[in-house]
Amino acid sequence: ACLDYSAVSRRWQMPSRYYTKVFEGKGTALRLIFLDTTPLISKYKHDTETYPDACRQEAAQLAWLDSVLTAATEQWIVVLGHHPVYAETPKDESEREDMQAMVGTILRKHNEAAKLGKGKVAMYINGHIHNFQHILCDGMDFIPNSSASLSRPVKPTDGTVFCSDKAGFSILSANKHELVLRMIDSDGNVLHEVRK
Repeated sequence: ACLDYSAVSRRWQMPSRYYTKVFEGKGTALRLIFLDTTPLISKYKHDTETYPDACRQEAAQLAWLDSVLTAATEQWIVVLGHHPVYAETPKDESEREDMQAMVGTILRKHNEAAKLGKGKVAMYINGHIHNFQHILCDGMDFIPNSSASLSRPVKPTDGTVFCSDKAGFSILSANKHELVLRMIDSDGNVLHEVRK
C-alpha cells in the first residue's frame, strides 16, 4: 500500500521497499539511504504466514546497501530505517542484535574504509521506539527519533549522549560545512542537536 500510494499522491514518494535519493545544491550533496528493516529482523522474516515476503528480501537488500555505500561519493550520507541498531528500549533485544549483526556490520565496514569523510555514514536514523535518543557507538551517531504522538519513557544506556521522552520530530539540514539534526519537541523547542 505504501508503494502504491506513490501513484496517488504527488506528496508521497516511495519508489521501492528500499532506495536511495541524493539532494544537491549550494556546493554540497546529501545521500539518504532508506532501508526496509522488517526483513532484517529474525522474528519477522521467519513468520512467513504474517510476513510472506519478508524472508525473500534480506540478502538482496544487504548486498544493495553494501554496493550503494561502496559507490557513494557524497559529502554527507545518512541511512534511515524503522528499527534501531543501537537504542535503549524495552522491546525485544533480538531486534537490535539482528540489526547490529547485519546493518551495523556494513556501516562499520564502510566507515573504517572511508578516507577524509568521503563515503562515511554520518548518521543512522530510526523510528520504532517513540522517543529521542542520540547514541554514539563505533564512532557513529545513532538517532532514534520520537514521534508526533505516543512518546515512550527512555533512560540512558551505553553510549547515550542525549535522550528524552518528549513527543516531536527532527529536522535534518546540510551545507558544505556541516550536517545538523535538530530534535524538536511539540512546542517547537530544540531539545538537542547532532552536528557533523
